[in-house]
Amino acid sequence: MRKRNVLICVVLLLIFGCVLLGVIYRSTPRYEVSDFSYTDYTSQLNTLAVSHVVEPVENAEDAVIKATMLWNQTYGYVSGEYNDPNPGKGISVYYDQRENCWLITGTPPKTNEDVDYVYSMPHVIIRDTGEAFSWMG
Repeated sequence: MRKRNVLICVVLLLIFGCVLLGVIYRSTPRYEVSDFSYTDYTSQLNTLAVSHVVEPVENAEDAVIKATMLWNQTYGYVSGEYNDPNPGKGISVYYDQRENCWLITGTPPKTNEDVDYVYSMPHVIIRDTGEAFSWMG
């Protein structure tokens, strides 16, 4: 009987610990957010960007999810086959407080230094309201 009570206490403590770790992990920002100026990107928006509308953005993680979705929808399929628009898998997050918008950029894949390789990185600017623009550049 005593072993059973100890086992139940250990299991309950493990469950509580896992829940606590989950809460701490979710509350810790996963992306470092840097500043950027929206006006620095107006030429790209006027010439290269594809316009989109998404749900309003709540935070950096939400902006990354929406940007990744837009990348896949807009640039993910070439001639019917999937082509990962962000093969480097790194993501940079920026925010312009004056314009209330996010800039999310991908990273180029690691390549052999001996190979002459040009890669266009995916970019998305998303306003907090959900207005979005994407381009490769």
